[in-house]
Amino acid sequence: MKRVTPAITLLALAFGCTSDEADDDTPEVAPPSFEIHSTGSEITESAQAAVNLAPIWLQWDLSLSFSKIDDDVQDELAALLLDLEDPRWTDEVAFTIAHLSPELLEHNNFYPQILVENAQFIYERDEDLAYVELIEEGQAGVDDDYWTTARYQIEDEEGQRIETTLEPDVYYWYLVHPRMEDEYPFYIDGWASCSGSECASNPEEGQFWREFLWNGALEECPEDRDCPVIEDYVTTEEVMWKSKSYNREDNGAIGALINWEKDAISFGAGDERPIQPNRIYAVGCGNCGEWADMATAAARTALIPSQNVGARANDHTWNEFWDEGWMQWEPVNTYVGHWYYYQSSKGETSSSNAVYAITSSRGDGLVETHRTVDYGNTFELTVEVLDANGSPVDGAVVTLYGPILVYAGYEDYWWYAAEGTTGPDGLAHMTLGENNAFALRVDAAIGSNPEEADYIIPFLETSTAGEDEFVSVTIDAEMPVLDITEVEEPAEASRSLSFVMEMEHRLAADTYMLRGSFSKAMETGMVDRFVVNAENYELYTSGEAFEAFAVERGVGSHSGVISIPDDDTYSLVIANDQSTAMSAVGSVVTIVSSEEENWTDSVGAVSTQSEWILGPGEHVAVTLSP
Repeated sequence: MKRVTPAITLLALAFGCTSDEADDDTPEVAPPSFEIHSTGSEITESAQAAVNLAPIWLQWDLSLSFSKIDDDVQDELAALLLDLEDPRWTDEVAFTIAHLSPELLEHNNFYPQILVENAQFIYERDEDLAYVELIEEGQAGVDDDYWTTARYQIEDEEGQRIETTLEPDVYYWYLVHPRMEDEYPFYIDGWASCSGSECASNPEEGQFWREFLWNGALEECPEDRDCPVIEDYVTTEEVMWKSKSYNREDNGAIGALINWEKDAISFGAGDERPIQPNRIYAVGCGNCGEWADMATAAARTALIPSQNVGARANDHTWNEFWDEGWMQWEPVNTYVGHWYYYQSSKGETSSSNAVYAITSSRGDGLVETHRTVDYGNTFELTVEVLDANGSPVDGAVVTLYGPILVYAGYEDYWWYAAEGTTGPDGLAHMTLGENNAFALRVDAAIGSNPEEADYIIPFLETSTAGEDEFVSVTIDAEMPVLDITEVEEPAEASRSLSFVMEMEHRLAADTYMLRGSFSKAMETGMVDRFVVNAENYELYTSGEAFEAFAVERGVGSHSGVISIPDDDTYSLVIANDQSTAMSAVGSVVTIVSSEEENWTDSVGAVSTQSEWILGPGEHVAVTLSP
C-alpha cells in the first residue's frame, strides 16, 4: 500500500509533538497504549510481500484483489511476482492480478502461470516489431514507483512519420490485459473440438492466444489447410498504420492484420460458435462476434491497443484500436474509420436503424457506454436507485433493454441494450442513442425491481438527442444503516488525538453481460468516521444504537485533531457499514499527546499506524486505553 510513515513526522510538526523535556519535578506516568481492532480483510504474508514489490500506484488495487480470494490462491499468485525471471514483467503481472475478477482467479481452469507468459510474450514481441517500442519508467525492486508504456511510429495523412506514446492506463487495460470481453484467459487447444464455448485445456496441451496467433498455430496445423500466422504479416511493417481509411493495402500493421484475418477465417457462422481466439481460428469461420474477438486478440498480440465495441440491441459488434483516441476498424469489411453504421455522414439518424448504445468492456468485466457518442446522436440517462427509506443503493446493476427491430416478426420482444452500475450516490449514468424506446430492470444486493426475474419496466417511448433523461427506481428493501446518535465532543479533555487518513474508494460489483465482477475507482465512498467509548463501541459492534462524537459521514483522505478524555477507553472508528458494494483501502496514522502528563519512555506523544482493506460491513478501530 502507499507509504505513510512520513505522515508521523508531519503530524508531530503540525500538532506540536516535540521532544522537549518536561519539568523534572513532574512525576512520570505510564503512557496510554494503542490497539488496532479490525473486521476488514487480511492478506497473507506472501501476498503482502508481493504488494510491496508492486509499483505504488497499483498497491491498493492489488491488496484489494488479494483480499477477495482464498489464502492458497493468494500465495500462488504472489509467488508469480516474487519469483519472476525478468523484473521488467512485474508491473504487467501485478496489474493483471489486480484487475482480473476474483471469480476467474479461483476458477478451476485458470492456471496463474499464464499471466507470466502474457507479460513475457509482450516483451518478446517488442524485440520483433519495428513500429512499437516499450518504454520503461523506473525499475521494479529499485524504485518505489514505476510503469511501462509503448511508443509507436505512425504515418499521418500527409505521409509524415510521427511518434505517439500511449497513456499508461491504455497500455495496461487494452494491450496488456489478457481478457478482451466474454472469454476467460485459459490455455486453449485450438485444434481440439469441444461442445462448450471456452474449450479450456491445460499448459501441456493448450496455448495462450498471444502465442498461438503469433506463430503457435503452425505446430499442429492440419495438412489439408493453410495456417497463416501474425508473425509473417507484421514483422516487416515500419509503422502502426498510415492513417488510411477503408484501406488494407500498404496501411502499416493495421492493414497487415486485416489481411491476416481475412486469410485466417471466413465470414459466416458454423455449427460451433466459440469465443476463444484459438478455437475461432481452428474452426475457420464466424460472424461479427468471432471476427471482433479475433481482431482484438490479433491487435494485442501485435502490441496494438484494441477493444471490442458493440451495438448489442442492433445485433452487431466490431473493433477499435488506439491512436490518440479510439479509431473504428472492422477487418471483415476492410473498415477503418467507418463511423456510419447508424447515422449518415451528415449526422442524421433514421428511426428504423437507430443505435441504442455502443458498449465497450474492460478486461475485469466493466461495461461502459461512453463510446456511443462517436456512432450516433446521443442523450444522457441517469438512473437513481433508492431503497424503501429513500437512501441511495450502491452497486445496483441497471440493465437496459430495447425492442428487437433488426429482425422482422420480433417487434414485440425486447433484448439487452446496455448497462450501468450505481455509485455511492445511487446514480448510474449511461450515454444512449436517439429515436429509441427503452426499458430497464435493477438488480442489487438488497433486492430487485421488478422483483420477478425476467421482467422489465418500459420507461421511455422515444429518446431525443440532447434531451437528457432522469429515472428514479425504488427497491422494496432497506440498505444497512448505523443507528448512531451524535453527541458533542467532550469539553474537559486532557489528551489530543491527531490523525492523518489516506483513503481510496472502490466500487466492486457484478456485471450482467459479462461473467465476473469488476473494481472501479470512485472519488467518494460511504465510509463514516467517529469516536466512541468502550461501552458504545460494544453497542456499535453488536448492531445496536450507540452514541459517538467527532462524527463525519462519507469521509475520504483528511486529517484532524480530536479531544479525548482520559477517564475511559476510546476508539477512533472508520466504518464501511452503510455500503453493499463500496470498498475502502487506506491507512491512518494517529498520535495522542498531552500537555499535562510526563509519560515515561516517550517524547511527549504516542503514535500508531494502521492499514486496512474494508469491504461492505467492515470497520477498523484505533483504540486508545487510559
